[in-house]
Amino acid sequence: MAHKEKIDALRECLRTEEAAIPVYSKHVSDALFLSGIKQEGQAKVRDILEKLKNDSLRHRAILEAILTQLEKAK
Repeated sequence: MAHKEKIDALRECLRTEEAAIPVYSKHVSDALFLSGIKQEGQAKVRDILEKLKNDSLRHRAILEAILTQLEKAK
């Protein structure tokens, strides 16, 4: 994979992560309220969605760091 292709792929990964974070955040607050899931089930779903959001935030930071390094290496 060429250098530019790597940068382009990482930018697309970064856009995907950035798009996912608000989705997880919105579902944590909105979807559970309307879901009809019992309280204990909601707590489990909320924990999972919160973990997904935090993982995406961590992935975004990693992708940004790698992208910065690749862009400096041009």
